[in-house]
Amino acid sequence: MARSIEAAAAEPDALWQEMMGAWTGGAVIGCRAGVAGNGAAGDPAAVGLQPAETYCAVTGGEMPPGKMVRLRAFHGSPEWRGRWADDDPGWTSQLRNLMRFSRDAGDGSFWMDFGDFRRWFSLVYTCRMADDKWTKMTARSQWVDASAGGGPNFVSWRHNPQWLLRVPRPTRLTLSMTLPQPDGDAAPAQPFAIGACLFRGNDAPDGVRRKLVLVEGDVVFSSEPRFSRRFIQEVSLPGSEVPYLLMPFTHEPGLESPFTLVVQTDDRDEDGVADITMEPVQPATDWRTGSASGSWDASGGGGAPGKPPRR
Repeated sequence: MARSIEAAAAEPDALWQEMMGAWTGGAVIGCRAGVAGNGAAGDPAAVGLQPAETYCAVTGGEMPPGKMVRLRAFHGSPEWRGRWADDDPGWTSQLRNLMRFSRDAGDGSFWMDFGDFRRWFSLVYTCRMADDKWTKMTARSQWVDASAGGGPNFVSWRHNPQWLLRVPRPTRLTLSMTLPQPDGDAAPAQPFAIGACLFRGNDAPDGVRRKLVLVEGDVVFSSEPRFSRRFIQEVSLPGSEVPYLLMPFTHEPGLESPFTLVVQTDDRDEDGVADITMEPVQPATDWRTGSASGSWDASGGGGAPGKPPRR
């Protein structure tokens, strides 16, 4: 499972948290130096970086100098010559020991602060290998007519398709959603902004029904809509006796399209059976809708409680 991020366009804190989460979760992080005149701060070659070449971000964290990233270049590539390069005078013996610094110009590894990292690297890639310890659940659905409810800022959000997730113990999962390619008959001509929300579900006896009203603490995760045909997000969930509800959405109501939803989760028992379950909210067990009509006439227009009837 791979994801690419435009470093310059990303919020610094969001990018840092994404990278920290990837390192913590055992993902591989690659990054590509920008090309001079195409989004780079200058000529990368002037500071020892190879334009358009991919580097590996090995590790990083909050160090005494600030947020730092350790990178590794391919064998034979020149190394970074900016701040915190191998010959930078800022390296003290204490820092060298703390950060396992090696003053070896030929080992291909070097440190740089996070600000320089964002300045010189245009793309960041995170990749997680899904091995036999991961299981996958796939659902295919669509936004159509009333079920194209839009994002949670619209009152019609509750009509979007929703899935029940039962998570008995703490679980990390990868959520992805894909729209059809533009050559498909049902695909939108242009991708529109898509996202997903995770809610705390309803308490018993309404645990198998969709969420209709959100109160404080109900939203576990909510993504910003992205104009893309594919959405990927990693989420860590605590175990819960109450099910979660997963709701994909478009940024506005009335945008119709099929979509494919995939949830990958760690199979701790390695038995091929997912540690969580995922199923759509079924119409037979969902809320029922009813309506009533009537009218007020001279004898029945009694007014509001506590107020005299209008004559």
